[in-house]
Amino acid sequence: MALDIVENCGEAYRNATDSTKKLMNQAIFVKFHINNTSDDGFSIKATFRAPFNNLLSPIQDDILK
Repeated sequence: MALDIVENCGEAYRNATDSTKKLMNQAIFVKFHINNTSDDGFSIKATFRAPFNNLLSPIQDDILK
C-alpha cells in the first residue's frame, strides 16, 4: 500500500487540494530542512515517516529535487 502511494506521488500531489496536500505531507514526512546557501541557492533535506524512510532512502535525493 505504501508503494502505491509513492508510485504516482508527484502527480497526485500536483492534482490534490491544499487540504489533501497537507495530509500527504503529514503522512510521508516528519520534517523538512531547507537551507538557504549563498553558493548554490538552497538545499532540502527531509526526514520521512515509517515505512517511507526505508522505502525511499535509495532515491531520497531524487525525490527532493
